Parts: sequence; structure tokens; C-alpha cells
Amino acid sequence: MNGYLLALAVIGVYLVILLAGRWSKLWKRIGVSLYGPIMFFRTKRGLETIARAGSRRRFWRAYGGLCIGVILLSMVLIVLFLFWETYGVLTAPTSPDADGIRLGPLSIDTVVLGYYLVFGLVVSVLVHEFAHGALASAEKIRLDAVGLLLLIVPLGAFVELNDDDLKKAKRTSRLGVYATGPATNMFAAAICLAVLVWGLGPAIDPISPGALVTDIARDSPAEIFGLPAWSEITEVDGAPMDDSSEFYNFEFDEPGEPVWLTYLHKGDELHISVPAGVTITQVHPGPAYNDGLKPGMIIASLNGTVIRSESQFRSVTENSSYKEPIEITVLTYGYDPDRGIDWFLEDPTIAYINLTSKWLYYYKYYPSLNKQEYENISVMGVSTAPLGVTTEDINYLPRLVSHPFTGDDGDGRIVRSILRFIALPTLGYSPVVSPATDLYQPSGAFSSVPTDIFWVLVNAVYWLFWTNLLVGLANALPAIPFDGGYALRDLLKETAHRSGDRLTGFEKTIGRRPIADWQIDHLMWVVTALVLLVVIFLVTWPIIDPII
Repeated sequence: MNGYLLALAVIGVYLVILLAGRWSKLWKRIGVSLYGPIMFFRTKRGLETIARAGSRRRFWRAYGGLCIGVILLSMVLIVLFLFWETYGVLTAPTSPDADGIRLGPLSIDTVVLGYYLVFGLVVSVLVHEFAHGALASAEKIRLDAVGLLLLIVPLGAFVELNDDDLKKAKRTSRLGVYATGPATNMFAAAICLAVLVWGLGPAIDPISPGALVTDIARDSPAEIFGLPAWSEITEVDGAPMDDSSEFYNFEFDEPGEPVWLTYLHKGDELHISVPAGVTITQVHPGPAYNDGLKPGMIIASLNGTVIRSESQFRSVTENSSYKEPIEITVLTYGYDPDRGIDWFLEDPTIAYINLTSKWLYYYKYYPSLNKQEYENISVMGVSTAPLGVTTEDINYLPRLVSHPFTGDDGDGRIVRSILRFIALPTLGYSPVVSPATDLYQPSGAFSSVPTDIFWVLVNAVYWLFWTNLLVGLANALPAIPFDGGYALRDLLKETAHRSGDRLTGFEKTIGRRPIADWQIDHLMWVVTALVLLVVIFLVTWPIIDPII
């Protein structure tokens, strides 16, 4: 059955059950509340378990104090990060040499993605609410109920604290209750990250050395002749490719002549013949774009030199004059009468190309990255790769998903790596699925685990890290109705009351008054609005920026 039809059928059945239960008053009889299509199941079952966990009052109170420190530090860091990121979004240039992810997204089934997301959210919310409930019980704040949120699938759990007990509790007790949920999520995320980095990550072993095919240029020889992304090139014309650098440095005999590739894909070793040559993968604004070059073209010769490798193309380009047009020969896909088949042959419409100074190019497009030494270097304004294939070392994917800080030096790079690691799901690199997973096998302590099960474990641990971190950070925001907002409000009120108690009679006489609770509430709404506006801007800017 079509996936969309199945989803519509499931939604339809859910709505029918929802309406039938409401019409028959079944939900009211069994204690279910409806908020739109969301079902809230409330029960007192499980309260004893939470109360038993909270009976170790000394531990939980000490833990609550630690969590208060964690959430206060988190609030400061989150606010600084939000404004730093806003400044960076508005001012940072996009560089052709930017250090980012260089992988084409995996084709991930949305159903598979949904399983991991729901699993992670359910566990994260359970951890969050259990921590709230256990510390509340330790502080002798009664729990009225526990419950489950359901929207076709479980969205998470919640605990209901007795409002009267919560209001009567000491501010430090309330602060601990507010802080414990998000801080526990952050501790859980740290544990999952440790399991990935020191447990599962080292067990990811490539089946064989080679160059990992991460992206293929449009209309390139590799795309037209059927080399799939997320395969591994192991040989070129019989020469072993032990890593990506060997593939990039390979010298072809003659552009356009057949070259044999041996590659692994979905567990099979396959062979194909493709037209050889350094191929354009991307055309940037500049001379190449103006002169009609397009992705997929093979650069056969430049300035009278036959181009057989990437390094040769760069050398000839950089050392050619940009003061006058130079000769270029490009090959494009079409019918070759000599071979009697569709192949890559010379395009007679492009015979010359203008280069430009790299200094002028950066002055126009990337001024903040410009350097004086670029003045005597020529550029064409294209990105290239052998056969149109972008590759990485075979260990690049395991490092990406389980060793986020490998090779980082300096705080700036570490921050970028953290953001990159957190952004993997939004960029299409998690969960890691076939055919990428077919190129690796578990080793060491996990060598006896079936490969499919091993990758389910890797993905599940990553998503537990991701959802716990996001739930923890979101709830640490200094904005109401998040836990961080309530904690900040209580902390400000406590500080205001203490400063009011220290006012002398003279200060009161001259008109100084304690800061009232309503003033703190107004301040919190201003802070909440400001934080949410920044968050909304950061979420929507990637959509708005290309339009404007």
C-alpha cells in the first residue's frame, strides 16, 4: 500500500476512535482529557514507584542543588549562543572553502526517521518527568497524577504536582524541581554521547579500504553511466584506491577515454566503464558561468595543456594569465559517431574562456576572506572532481556520526563540530541507513552482533542523545512556560525579596521600594518574547534568506 494512503488510513481510524470515545463518554469515565486531537491519560498508578525513588531525600536534594547550577549555567550559555548565532547568521560570508559537511544526504525513509524520533522523544520525556517527580517527592510536594500524552503514537509522559504544595515549598525546593528535569536530560545526553564516542564508534570498521562516494555531479560521467552515491571505489583501471586522496590524485591516460571502476555497493562488487577526465561539479558566479560552462562537462585541455588530474587542472588554472582569454576544450555528453554510442565528445561551442584574479574574485564575492597573495593567482570559478565524483576517506562517515571532534583544534572549530553533530538529522545524515551501512561491519566486542542490529543500536543511541539534548536545552530556555523560565522567575523574585528586606528605614522614607512580584512577571514576559523572537528568526532565516 502507498505510504501516504496508509498514513491517511491510520489518521482516519484514530479520529474515528477519538470521536466515538467522546460521543459515548468513554473518555470521561476512564479519566482521559482531550485537547484537540491530543489525548491526556491521567492515572495514579506509578505514583508509588516515583515516591519510593524520591524517598532517598539526601541524594535527591544534593542532586537538585547540582541541577540548579547546571540549568543556570545552561541559561547563560543558551542566551549567549542565540545572540552569537544571530550575529553570525547576519554577518558571516559563505566561503567556497568553508569547513562543513561534504556529504550528499542519505535517502532516509520518513517512517524509519519517525520511529527513531518518537522513540527518542518518549524516552527523553519519561526521563524528564521522572526526575521532576522524584525530586518533588523528596521535597514533600505531593504528586496528584501521572499521565501519558497520545497523538496516534505516544508523545511522552507528565507528572502533575500539587499546586498548593508547590506554592508553599521553599524557593530553593521549587528551583530544584524546575531544574531537575532539563538537567537530567542533559546528563542523559552526555551518557549517550560517551557511549557513541568510546563504545560504539570504535567498533565501526570499514569492510575494505577505498574512497567513499558521497556525491555525484549532475550530468557527469559518473551519474550518466550509473555509479551510485554511497558506494566505495576500490580500484581505477586496476590500481587500488586505498583512500580518497589516491582517487583525487589519479592521472587519467586521456580525457574522454574509457576507464574501469571497481566499486562496492549494497554488499556487491561491481564494475563499470566511464569516460575519464576532470569534471565540473559546480559552477560559481564568475567567468566560467559567463562563458557557458556547466556541471557535468569534462575539461579536456586548458591553455594548450591536456588535463589528466585534479592537481594539474589547478596548477594550469592558477598559473595562466587572466588578462586575456585562454584556450579550453570541454567534452559533453552526446552521440559519438566514431564509437557508435552515446559518449562524451568535444563541444565546439566553447573554445576560449576568461579567467579572473582570485583577489578580484574574492573582493567581489567573499571580501572578508580575501588575501593579498591572491593577486597573482587566476581562478575560473568552478569546482571539479575526477569523473564528477566527490569522495571522502572511508572512515569519514564513522567519524561524522560517532567522533564529532576528531581533528578539531581551537574553540571555533569545536563549536562548529558540536553544531554539525547536533544538525545531522536536519541535514539528512541520521539515522544512518543502507547503502551507507553496507560498507561497514561491527568489530571488537560487537563483532558477533548482526550488522543490521548494530546500526539500529548506533542510530538509537544517537537519537537518545539528540532528543535528550534538545528536550533539555529547550526546557532550559529562560522563557515561560519552559522550566528555565519558571526557575529564573523564582530566582529573580527571591533576589528581589532579599534586596527589599535589606532596605533601611531611610531608604524607604526617600521612596525606594522593593521590586514587586508583578514587576518580575512583566520582566519575564519581555524576556520570553525576546528569546522566542530570536529562536523564530534562527529557524526561519534559512528559508527567508534565499528569497530576499
